[in-house]
Amino acid sequence: MPSITPPGGRPSLSGSLRVLAVLVAVGIPALVATSLHRQLGEELRAAEVNTANTVRALEQHAARTVESVDTFLQAAISLIGAGQQSLSPKAIHAALHEKRAQTDYLSNILILDQNGDVSHEAGAFPARQVGRSEDDYMHALRDNPNAGLFVGRSVMGRFSGVPVLPLARRINHADGSFAGVIVATVKASVFQSVFDGFDLGPNSTLGLWRLDGT
Repeated sequence: MPSITPPGGRPSLSGSLRVLAVLVAVGIPALVATSLHRQLGEELRAAEVNTANTVRALEQHAARTVESVDTFLQAAISLIGAGQQSLSPKAIHAALHEKRAQTDYLSNILILDQNGDVSHEAGAFPARQVGRSEDDYMHALRDNPNAGLFVGRSVMGRFSGVPVLPLARRINHADGSFAGVIVATVKASVFQSVFDGFDLGPNSTLGLWRLDGT
């Protein structure tokens, strides 16, 4: 490579400018890359915080909804439970119907006997006879005397025709044997309406899953 130092030992102006141009050419892309990396990192951190806040808000909403329904189910078991034979069918229907009318997210409330047949429901009197012995909550609660609240798989409501999430508890006879189930079906739209209020950007989705991934 030819020397850029002229006779006399002092660098020429043109040579110095060429060196400066090379340094600027290398430095600007590096500066831009550093700036973009920093900006991307800040955007990713902001996105992580936004996502965490969204998940927390959705979790709290779902927990409040489930807790409210479960409180009623436990109270209903205490009042009705295995002693439902001492109450008139009309009185039981009225109690279930009143609870459903107090909310905008309950599709129906049903009491099933040990065979999975509907004995009482909030949506109709007398109860409509549709067997539910094969529903997942019937199997889970019948086979586990110590089961608590069971969250069933989301299904299409047999009577309403809309997607619902079953929340169920076991009813016992006085001797602890299986007497049946009380189940409240929560409209999936109560969760969807909250999901729709969040905008996570294009290609983003929100969903509600059980611990088994369904």
